[in-house]
Amino acid sequence: TLATLLTPATASAATLTLREGVAGYAGTSDATIEEANPATNLGDDDRVQVFGQLGDPEDQSERAVVRFDLTDVPRGSDVTSASVTFTSADPGQDIEAYAVLEDWDEDEVTWNEASTGTAWSTAGVEGAARGATPIGAAAVGAVGTPVELTLDLATVQGWVDEPSTNFGFVLISTDNNDGAHLYSSERFDETQRPQFNIEYDAPEPVVVSTASPLPGGTVDSAYSTTLAATGGTGPYTWAVTAGSLPAGLSLAADGSLTGTPTEDGTFNFTVTATDTFDATGSKAL
Repeated sequence: TLATLLTPATASAATLTLREGVAGYAGTSDATIEEANPATNLGDDDRVQVFGQLGDPEDQSERAVVRFDLTDVPRGSDVTSASVTFTSADPGQDIEAYAVLEDWDEDEVTWNEASTGTAWSTAGVEGAARGATPIGAAAVGAVGTPVELTLDLATVQGWVDEPSTNFGFVLISTDNNDGAHLYSSERFDETQRPQFNIEYDAPEPVVVSTASPLPGGTVDSAYSTTLAATGGTGPYTWAVTAGSLPAGLSLAADGSLTGTPTEDGTFNFTVTATDTFDATGSKAL
């Protein structure tokens, strides 16, 4: 049977910092949503605001939705640390982060709508629109000081493994006393923009380990061999990606090369192994 890896083989620990406008990164989305102005988009402001809890009698709650594109982290990596560093623009009440469960657009999001024409399942990113428990919390201190938000590793791991589920998080105040302001990705001073900090163990690259050439076969005699690979995260899916097999043989998705050859000669072809997270390795056989 085909030998596969059930967990990633790790190459080395890696550290990545992501900040808008630095080293070509352009993957931050952030915006304030206001209960008092439920149809107003604030995605181009240079700060996000967090104030009040739902049910504030003056309907003055403000929240911030934030997302970082994490596709620079290879799928299948083992996330070991994840946090976001904000810069305080105005001190205030402590904040909590909750995973957002619905897609949204920075240039269109409001208190009522995730994007133009698409309402949040519950306004203000409540109910089914967000996770039930916080994935991080932070205190907001004096202007210009860092605000460190350590994130739940399982949540970030899910974003890395399945980027389509990464809708970021919403920042919510823990009280109605004092609003907190944080500089956003639109801040003119790039050193004060939010920064995503992530450490991870990257998987080894997928390598087809079957030796070339393959064992020879005999016309009109049953033939069977199994291809193997290392690295990545198994199981692997196999395919012939160049050339062609001898007539009578076929390659199964699990790497089994079987059949009864009906012609003699030398046949050159390339196989590719694709792991669970779509990483690939190829080899001419």
